[in-house]
Amino acid sequence: MTKPSQQFLVGISISESPDLERLGLGKEHLAEQMISIARAVLRLDDEIGLVYGGDLRPEGFTWRLFDIALSEHRPPSGKAPEPPRRIYNYMAWPYYSKLAKHNEAQMVNDCHFMRVRPRDAGFPKIPDDRAQDQQTDPPGALVASWCLTRMRELSTYGGHPTLEGEFAPPMQARILLGGRSSGYMSFMPGLFEEFLISRAPPNNRPPIPVFIIGAFGGAAGQLADALLDQDQADDPLTLEFQLKQAAAAGRRELKQLIDHYASYPHLVIEDRYQALRDAVGSLRDAITGNDAQAPGNGLTPLENRALLTSRDEVEIRRLLVKGLKNLRTKDSASA
Repeated sequence: MTKPSQQFLVGISISESPDLERLGLGKEHLAEQMISIARAVLRLDDEIGLVYGGDLRPEGFTWRLFDIALSEHRPPSGKAPEPPRRIYNYMAWPYYSKLAKHNEAQMVNDCHFMRVRPRDAGFPKIPDDRAQDQQTDPPGALVASWCLTRMRELSTYGGHPTLEGEFAPPMQARILLGGRSSGYMSFMPGLFEEFLISRAPPNNRPPIPVFIIGAFGGAAGQLADALLDQDQADDPLTLEFQLKQAAAAGRRELKQLIDHYASYPHLVIEDRYQALRDAVGSLRDAITGNDAQAPGNGLTPLENRALLTSRDEVEIRRLLVKGLKNLRTKDSASA
């Protein structure tokens, strides 16, 4: 049986895109693309696993991913060992309270459920089961936001314990698709932060390879635009743009959250946005250049530009499989 420490983990960063109708697409197109990607990744290698930050709504992507895991599960036969759980589903406070026990029991043989509690994010006095609206000092919205950030860090860098007490391995690559570009739960769109955490890790760690599918819009589409055209597409990567967008939509929560963060001088949100722009700029240089190795994801700059703009399911799957195979070969050679 493959141990967690031996798994090659690929993150799937995906959520609903607000741009689908404008692009002449429907939610089913995004769901079909996600299913195609997940199946292709899982079929690459028995030691490959998927990492996802759970959307626990009944029709959310988490449950689609669980269906895929069940269909790809190989039950043991004879003396063959039980195959490893290949899904790591990370859930932050307070959102993990939405996971029903019977749903967890149904998926326990296929999925590691990884809860990120307030104490994991530096709030040891807050009970794991406290409701967000009951948390006042510090404000519940701030704690929830910081738990989301910590969830994204742990899912990317590894080290969070499974229920069996083994530490989850780090992510080796991340795929970004769709994603809310407004009305999100933290201080920046979730896919922006997942991109930032992947491409600008702390302590001189090497960047984690990313595959960005931009043609379905959303936050991934905005990242794709910024990677292809600095002059016209950097605005969404600024806090000023995000605050204006929220104000125009009548959403006060983002401004309130930023004000909460201002009470914590070591958490400067504008610095996070600057780091995001720097990370995008660095990858932009690699993708628009001619060095075949520069993007670091097993694809050439030309192939990366194709991935940023393609809607073709077959081409997207082909490029992802090629890049991941190259990364997997490189990982095996260095082991």
